[in-house]
Amino acid sequence: MPIYEYRCPDCGHQFDALQKISDDPLTQCPSCQAGNVKKLISRTSFTLKGSGWYSDHYGLKSGGGDSAAPPARRCPGCRRHPAPAPAPHPPRPPRRTEWPPCSTVGPWRAAAPRACGLGSPPSRGPRPGDGAGGEDPASQVYVRSKGQRAAALGFVQRNHRLAADISQQALLDLVDQLNEDEAVDGILVQLPLPAHIDSARVLDRVSPDKDVDGFHPANTGLLSQGRPALVPCTPLGCMRLLDGLVAVGSLTLSGARAVVIGRSNIVGRPMAMLLEQAGATVTVAHSRTRDLPALLADADVVVAAIGRPRAILGAWLKPGAVVVDVGINRLPDGSLCGDVDFEGALPHVAAITPVPGGVGPMTIATLMDNTVTASERRQAPVVA
Repeated sequence: MPIYEYRCPDCGHQFDALQKISDDPLTQCPSCQAGNVKKLISRTSFTLKGSGWYSDHYGLKSGGGDSAAPPARRCPGCRRHPAPAPAPHPPRPPRRTEWPPCSTVGPWRAAAPRACGLGSPPSRGPRPGDGAGGEDPASQVYVRSKGQRAAALGFVQRNHRLAADISQQALLDLVDQLNEDEAVDGILVQLPLPAHIDSARVLDRVSPDKDVDGFHPANTGLLSQGRPALVPCTPLGCMRLLDGLVAVGSLTLSGARAVVIGRSNIVGRPMAMLLEQAGATVTVAHSRTRDLPALLADADVVVAAIGRPRAILGAWLKPGAVVVDVGINRLPDGSLCGDVDFEGALPHVAAITPVPGGVGPMTIATLMDNTVTASERRQAPVVA
């Protein structure tokens, strides 16, 4: 029951009374018997909380004019000794009107759950068969990383290391072998292939159902129609990173202006399609684009995939933009860097992926996820 506290305007006597909120306040001072006590000075309600009193002060109310200072609160039990002071209310968090402070986007936090912990597949573990053509050093590092992740997840993998002078027909024969092998759920042809190999013919030869890289024309065609089956790993990984920001309210893709720098079939084109399907307004920039800084100055999302070290300067970026740096370039001193000047971009952007450790691990995660998807589809019962 609330305690109404009063102060007599004539004699200054201070008193309180237990009353219901709906009741009229007292109109007579018990000290001087003045009959004009109509001003409710303050109201405090007490409830027992834990081992002590918890009070919630509702503030001053007055019939007119300035209110007097609220009187000391008293214990509602004996109404003699002072009651404990109310705990201060926690400050209300300010409404976010700007982007959060810049942070790097951690790849594995946004990875597909199936790529981080497979659980129990329908009948057997996924079995990728890697056909790695050539001996490109960067490709071998990538193949090794994928092999380590696949082994950690319990995949059965076959790694075919081929000589750099392998013939086109020999490579096509190997792909045909893997297509017909029922024990293989996914085939990945590691690019780049040697110069004398027609990469398009090799990629087209992979069965669309086992194309875990998502490069087959059937899979890219389905993606362009908004019916994705097996999506290219790097663009899909980039979308998973962006979806992680959307999930925590740091980014809204619907209606956002996105710029994809690069138009390759591996990253640029499928990335633009995925962003467009997410509701973004997408511009694809390339080597012939005029005034790239002007485009980036208005871009909420930037995906850089051109393969040129630190080609995108931080001053070009819109304040609060989200940057996904796909590029990985080796400098003369042996260190790695991306297509975006990372240090220069940090003061301007809301989030940016580091190189290394950003898109690369995410690409491996989505490759594992694609392999699980291919395995599940191959083992699913055929519906007539």
